Amino acid sequence: GSTLGTPYYISPEQVQADPADHRTDIYSLGASFYHMVAGIPPFTGKSSPLIMAKHLHEMPPDPRSFKPDIDPVLSEILLFMLEKSPDKRPQSIMEVCHRLETYQRSLAQQNYQKQIEEMEQIEAQE
Repeated sequence: GSTLGTPYYISPEQVQADPADHRTDIYSLGASFYHMVAGIPPFTGKSSPLIMAKHLHEMPPDPRSFKPDIDPVLSEILLFMLEKSPDKRPQSIMEVCHRLETYQRSLAQQNYQKQIEEMEQIEAQE
């Protein structure tokens, strides 16, 4: 087989020209999300072969090393999507969606609690 993919977002199995399935897309989506959130791709280098070798042999850095304000839960989701072995990644896009929805609900609940506390503080000052 031949290697197909953009070096920044290519999955380890694509680098090796192994069979690809939907988990390959989950890896590439994770790499794209990582880039969007961290502001830098999970792997960089001076050449495409070097970047692709990193996809094979290195763990991506925690995105919080680039942007410390990234929520640890979001970082965990991104790194889960970037597991080297397809068997260790989310097994479906629905699993990714479920994790992201759970994360979003958690943020909404935290935001709601914060608004309640702010309203209570304002009422206490009156």
